[in-house]
Amino acid sequence: MRIRILDKGGLTIRLLVENAPPGFVNAIRRLAESNVPVMAVDEVMFLENNSAMYDEILAHRLGLIPLTSEKALEKYKRPEECMAEPNQPECYTMLHLEAEAKAEECGEEKCGEPLIVYSGNLVSEDPDVKPVYDNMPIVYLAPGQKIALEARARLGYGKEHAKWMPGIAVSKYLPVIEYDARLVEDRNLEQCLKCISGGSREVIEALRSRGRGEIVLLEDINTSIYDYCEREACKGILRIRRDPGRLILKVESTGALPPERIVIEASKLLEERASLLLEELGKVLKGDEK
Repeated sequence: MRIRILDKGGLTIRLLVENAPPGFVNAIRRLAESNVPVMAVDEVMFLENNSAMYDEILAHRLGLIPLTSEKALEKYKRPEECMAEPNQPECYTMLHLEAEAKAEECGEEKCGEPLIVYSGNLVSEDPDVKPVYDNMPIVYLAPGQKIALEARARLGYGKEHAKWMPGIAVSKYLPVIEYDARLVEDRNLEQCLKCISGGSREVIEALRSRGRGEIVLLEDINTSIYDYCEREACKGILRIRRDPGRLILKVESTGALPPERIVIEASKLLEERASLLLEELGKVLKGDEK
């Protein structure tokens, strides 16, 4: 097996995996989404809330705010370790929020400036666990409205709830374009070029040169345009196929963990599960099954 980084930047990483079974890459993909733990708000206690938004909706919004989790993986226990005693200090941290839109009496009504409360207004007891983004709106407060709350955040898994998903992961076979424009009429070639105008510039230039060959598409583009054009304007000129021996794995993080860390943690989980399976199989084959 060989792995190559196609591109990495910001919240996204794309890997080219060669000579690996599709099931292996798919296992990494599934574990990355459902079993790599991150921090998220799990419980909220409202001390005051006279806004127009119900407590339940506010709690749901707080849960969906991504929290920085890289250092938390070493500091906090996993959910299964905290089931018996969830109040251990190593099982959670607290975030606090208090905000008020000041108001003045204007006859029978209250007047003043409204206030939008953002994720950046959350104050965490652990500086390593805080909102990834400060500009996520939580609630709009009209003059005279106030909220005060305490939120408990813990590690969790995407298989429990989407708020604990560290990101999304997708895999696909490497797309390869086969083309032959040597004997194509000008009118048909122009129709084909018009059809794939939103695709790869490399493919367009290759067709314009009236050559023959194949192009491996390593770019992060939607290849469905080639499926359509192969059946319509580019019939007999262009064909797209997928190479089952080479797969592209793309991971896009919410910001809770760096994308490369998500891949590493998913790989560790797969290794642990494979080791456990081999251990149990060894017991069965030795006749030690209980």
